[in-house]
Order: sequence, then C-alpha cells, then structure tokens
Amino acid sequence: MKLQIFNLIKKQPAPEGQKDTSKGILSWGINNSKPKQIIDTINGSITGGACINTLRRYVYGSGLTVEPDFEVSKDLTAFAFHRQLSSQIVKLRGVAVLVKYTVEGKASITKIPFESCRLGIPDEQGDIFKIHYNPYFGLPDYRDEHTVIYDTYNPDPAVIKEQITEAKGFKKYKGQVMWKAVNSEFNEFYPLPEWFGNNKGKGGGKKWMEIEQLVGDFHEHNIEKGFLENVLMKLIGDPDDAIPEHVEKKAKNEKYTTVGDAFEEMMNNKFSGATGDKMLVLWSKVTGEFPELEAFPAETHHDLFLALQKLSTENILIATQVPPVLAGVKVSGTLSKDDIVNAVKLMWGNVEDEQQFLEEIYNELFPRLIKPWNEKVFITNYSPIAMGVDPLIWDVMTDKEKREWVTENTDIELDGLQEPADN
Repeated sequence: MKLQIFNLIKKQPAPEGQKDTSKGILSWGINNSKPKQIIDTINGSITGGACINTLRRYVYGSGLTVEPDFEVSKDLTAFAFHRQLSSQIVKLRGVAVLVKYTVEGKASITKIPFESCRLGIPDEQGDIFKIHYNPYFGLPDYRDEHTVIYDTYNPDPAVIKEQITEAKGFKKYKGQVMWKAVNSEFNEFYPLPEWFGNNKGKGGGKKWMEIEQLVGDFHEHNIEKGFLENVLMKLIGDPDDAIPEHVEKKAKNEKYTTVGDAFEEMMNNKFSGATGDKMLVLWSKVTGEFPELEAFPAETHHDLFLALQKLSTENILIATQVPPVLAGVKVSGTLSKDDIVNAVKLMWGNVEDEQQFLEEIYNELFPRLIKPWNEKVFITNYSPIAMGVDPLIWDVMTDKEKREWVTENTDIELDGLQEPADN
C-alpha cells in the first residue's frame, strides 16, 4: 500500500462492494470489524500475544537517535510516541498520526488509534481526501455522531490554509491524519498481518491462535466444574409413572406429570448449572438394587491436548517468525550464547522493514514540529544480551571506532587510556 506523503493517498478506484456510502467510507472486513477480529485473536492466545509483544519490543529497539526528552507534542516524548506506533505497526501493519498545526504552520503530532480509522471513498482517480475516525467502528455501540472526519496528511502551506478556510476558522480546524500501511495482497486498501493467513484467516497463524484459545477454554471448563467427570446414573423405577400426590407442585399450581419429569426438575435446580457437566440416567424396574454412580465411559484426552498445545505453539511461532527463546517458549536442550545471539540477529532482520517504515514517518514529521529535530532519525536495535562485534569487522575498525564501541556496549572504563590519534 503506497502513501503519497506530500499529496493525497493514491489508490485504485474502490470496488462497489467495499464502499459504505451511508458512512462515506471503505469498509474494513465483514461488518467493518476486521481490526477487532485481528486484535481479539492476538489477545485470546498466550503464545500469539507473547510473539506480538516480542515483535513490538524489537521494532521499538532501544529507542530513537534523539534526545530522551525531545517532545513531539505537549507532554509526549518522541520515545513514548515511538512506543505507541511500534505497537500499532506490529498488530495491524499500519499507523495513523494526527497532525495539528499552529498559526505559523508548525506541527504537533499524536497517535490516533489505527484500528478506529477508515479510509474515505476514493474519487474517480483513486485519490482519498478524508480519513474517518470512530472508536466504535465494527462494534454494536457504533453511532454516526461519534465519527470525526479529518483531511489526509499534506504539509503544503497552501493546502493547510485552504483546509482551515473550509473549516471556517483555525479554532474549528481538526488537523490532518497521516495514514500509512503495509500493502496487503488480499486488500488494496487495508493491511493484513502476514501471520494472519488469507483474508478469511485460513492457512496462517489465526487458526492456531484460536485452537490454543479453545484448549485453554477446555481446561477452564474443567477447573470451573471441579474436574467432575461425566457420569452414568442407574435408577430403580419407571420414569413414566405418575407423580405421587405428596410431591410439591410446580409454579402456577401445575403438578409434575411423571416421576421422570420431577427428577429432571430436581437435578436441574440442585445439581446442575451453567458450568455443570453431563449425566446420562438409566431407569430400571428391577427392585432390590440401589442407585449406582460410575464414571462415564470415555477416552482420556490428556496426551491429545498436550500434542495439540505443542503443535499450536510451534505453528504460531512459525507464522509470526519469532524464535522460541525470544518469546519465552521453552526449548529442549541447553542454549548457548551463540544460539541466543543468532536468534537476536534473526529478529533484527525480521523487523527491519517495520523499523524503516517508522523511520520514514519520523524523518518526515520531526523537522516540521514546533521544536523541530532536523537530524536524521534512526531506530537503535535492542538486544537482551551483550552482543560482540564480528572479528572481521573489528579488524578494520579504527582505534577511535573500537573505543566508541567499548564505551557504548560495555562497562569498561576507558577514561584513563590515551585517546587515539586517528579519525
């Protein structure tokens, strides 16, 4: 998905089925609820949530190459802003930034929830002029009056002036939204995480995250019912016998019609409930025997669930491209430092595109701020362990470069050593 930063969002004409003309937007998934479906899938899976959080941690890295107290708007530092966008890009493959201007044309920026933004309907040339924001898109609580419509990002002073005029004054001007997303082969207009599978969630990590959640639901049900088993109850008598007169009547002065009817009512009221399990009741007219309870014949599913849990975890890791050790997943054998280093380097490569995606945004917006940052902005990589320098690289580094690396990456004090003469 390509964004024309200095102009409009340029797209192809939208298919009629995706247009919601009543709202003036392009729908995102069935019932306009695709982002909610994606986020719910992540939140419902322990492994999926851990993998997404690991990706976010590595996209964020160790922060930005700006001063720690540098602010992009009042009381919002660039580091905090970067953390917010890192979460958005990892979960939904896109970000939305609200850009507001001063009278002088200087900007302040804040994150706007990407999942709550929808593209306006493109014109005949495929240009999108508006971004619609509503926190209730795709939810039962949706109301049109909650929608706020923003202009798409365009820093041209003449365009900003025209938009302010259309808004009938600077005080009523809402600002612009920079909406940017990674292209999806399943949808020209909205992104889709690579781990998700196809547009319906088939063939990818979505199904395995849902399976993991279902396994958890099964165990939750067992705990709630106290690990009670399904049982088989054998009773003496005929369930079709008429109810004795002394049995308490039902509501509305209605009598139980049969013994079986009364028994079912009693069991439902006193021994069952929302989390109760199943019971099969067998009646017999044979006398001289007492009611008997026994475990319902069933095969154990313990090994099946262990295998299913292991399989779902492995497939989620593959789908999200996160090494097990970095997601907190137990691995067999003993891990060496080289194993962890290789996993970290793999993650650096996996998040490189997302980091470049965010760096482009920062280098576009930061110089336009009220207090601008005019130097090139980069995201520094994160590592949970001390990473060494490849010997081949170390051999060609100057003494000054080696000194700088030691200072930045170790606790070794170099103050007492002579400064290198080379540059």
